[in-house]
Amino acid sequence: MLTALGDVFSDLELETADTLPQTIWLPALGQAALASSPLIAEPPVDAAKAVLTKWTVTALPLATIEAVELLCHCVGQTTLVPGVLIGNDLAYCASVLRFAGALVARQQIMPGVRLEDEEYRACWQPLLTGSDAQRVTQLARALPHSCRAMTEDGAQAPAATEVLQELLDTLVDHLARFSVAAEPRTRTPRKTKREFDSLHDQWLHALRSTSAILSGKPAELRQLAAQVRDWQRPLTITTATPFRLCFRLEEPGDETEAPSPRGRASTAWQVRYLLQAADEQSLLVPVAEAWQAKGRAAAVLKRGGFNAREYLLAALGQASTLSPQIEGSLKTAAPAGYELDATGAHQFLTEKAWLVWRAVARVVDAQGDEAAADGARQCQKSEAGGGRRPDAQRHRAI
Repeated sequence: MLTALGDVFSDLELETADTLPQTIWLPALGQAALASSPLIAEPPVDAAKAVLTKWTVTALPLATIEAVELLCHCVGQTTLVPGVLIGNDLAYCASVLRFAGALVARQQIMPGVRLEDEEYRACWQPLLTGSDAQRVTQLARALPHSCRAMTEDGAQAPAATEVLQELLDTLVDHLARFSVAAEPRTRTPRKTKREFDSLHDQWLHALRSTSAILSGKPAELRQLAAQVRDWQRPLTITTATPFRLCFRLEEPGDETEAPSPRGRASTAWQVRYLLQAADEQSLLVPVAEAWQAKGRAAAVLKRGGFNAREYLLAALGQASTLSPQIEGSLKTAAPAGYELDATGAHQFLTEKAWLVWRAVARVVDAQGDEAAADGARQCQKSEAGGGRRPDAQRHRAI
């Protein structure tokens, strides 16, 4: 294996002395672990009786720069070198690397400060909105069990979301940092002493440096971390949440829908505000019920310590910068949506839906499925081709 990795890292000398013992949990029968692939050994007939057993294996720790280089070699491949297959866990990590690269390329990141090993570090963090948040949910569900097998001192395996979050945070920080770093990339960050006018200047420099560690008095570092968290709060409120704001366009005369935001029957088109569960897209709660939630709605909205009022004020506030209609709806005590005429409904589909979808909220159809991208693109295609406006029934509930 060291020889195979040596072929990948042509400029790195790998030695047996670099390895260390590591605890790993594997399914086993008796004194033998089950093979990870039929290419290694046929699965036993009584494989269902296997139990997780603690084993000690030899591991080679890699610096982040080396891990990224290894994952780059794995993208779209089935073998690392002749005779060495790429396992499901390594292929999975390569897919997370591609997702992290897409986030950095689209600048869906924000600077932060984290406490790690009793040291404060400047870091770049992913900013997950719209379809990116949905993609993370899908990746967490797809995480191979082997990615959770290696633990510290035989401790309990971490949750899939924790493993994915740590991996994504590490990859995003590395890619963002070295996309702007003026220093050459090295396995071990250089430790050079520099003087800064303030701790904030040091933080900004560390975001563009190979060394992320911040130095200073503990009280001042804690204060900086708190200031950065407060600065991030408007964004984190609308991203790290079990519910997402979504908009639904409803055509006039749809008797299957709830009354209009003004509480009366209307011949106008309606853009209705709803809250959609991040992990269950079919679960939709009208915002009109969320402001003063009672009964079943209140019980549903309590999941994950969700503060519906705080979230809605932040999310609608961000969305209001993209639409004067949304801004106007905020003048009511409990905004639940707004009315449009046919021209306004068409404008919502062709212009506003895509902007809102990318910025802060989902735009869904009657079943709660995300439809902003398809609807907006189809509308734009129709306009570009000189065709008539999209059929109202076809796009009635985007």
